[in-house]
Amino acid sequence: MLTSTVRIGQHRFAKAVLTNHGNRCVFCGMGNVIGGRRRPRLLPASHIKPWRESANKERLDHLNGLTACPTHDVAFDTGLLTVSEDLSITYATDLERALPSDEPLRRAFGKPPPADRLILPAGADRPDTVYRGWHQTQVFVSPPTAAEGLQPTGEKDCALD
Repeated sequence: MLTSTVRIGQHRFAKAVLTNHGNRCVFCGMGNVIGGRRRPRLLPASHIKPWRESANKERLDHLNGLTACPTHDVAFDTGLLTVSEDLSITYATDLERALPSDEPLRRAFGKPPPADRLILPAGADRPDTVYRGWHQTQVFVSPPTAAEGLQPTGEKDCALD
C-alpha cells in the first residue's frame, strides 16, 4: 500500500511540474513531443531539493520541481547549474572553465541552448526560493568570484599510471 501511495504521489508531482512548465525544459526549451508522439523520458520532472532530503509535504510540492531535458537535469542534480533569485541560470566554476576548450560541452551548455534565465510559460508558478536556496548551498559548486576570474587553479587531476 505504501509503495502505491508513493507512486501516486510521484505521478501527481511530475504531472503538476510538467504542466506548470508547459512540458518543456526550463533550461533550453526542448519539448518531449516528437513526430506527434510524446516521449516522456526526454523530459523528466525532478525535485530541486531531492526526495530523500525532503519532508513529505516538500516531496509533493510542484514548486520543488523543475522540468529539464536529461542533460540539463543531470547538470542541475550534480551542481553544475543552479538557479538564482532572479531565475538566472548560473554555471559552476568547473563548467565555465571547461567550455572554451570542450566542443561537446559548448554544444550542450554554450549560449544557446540554455537560456540566460529559466524558460517559464506566462502565468507559471516560479520554483520556490527555499528549494532554490537549498540547492545553491547544498549541491551547487560555486562560481568564481570576480577577483578569481576563470584562471586555472593549479590543481592536477588524478591520473591512472
